[in-house]
Amino acid sequence: MAKYKDQNKKKAGWRRGKVVTVSGTAAAFGAFADVITSLVDRIGLTGAVFFAVFWFVITSATDAQRQQIIDRYLLWKDLSGFYPVLVLAVVSAAVVVGQHHYYRRKLKVKNDEIDRLSDWKSNHQQGEIDGPLHHTD
Repeated sequence: MAKYKDQNKKKAGWRRGKVVTVSGTAAAFGAFADVITSLVDRIGLTGAVFFAVFWFVITSATDAQRQQIIDRYLLWKDLSGFYPVLVLAVVSAAVVVGQHHYYRRKLKVKNDEIDRLSDWKSNHQQGEIDGPLHHTD
């Protein structure tokens, strides 16, 4: 098994109980995915999308393009139709639906864990006493 300091392979972490070693592009993609996941967990999907768009504009756009983006989408100047408003509305709705789905799934996992622990606790306590446990509904 390769060590982390080995130049050819890097330790990516634990995956289903096994240590997975990857190299090159796969390690970079895994690190990028971890950053995106932690960003979504910290600031939500809406904040992560905003951050990604902001980062893309800062790193890729020219000064003139940046000024045009600010004028059109933030200051609402030079609107040549309904297109910019429609684009913002569709993207915003898609992000909100995605965030709702993500948090609903995350909440289901937490509720399932709470139910599992409460069942375990009830079974454990029932085994420790002679009579039946009093359960409230």
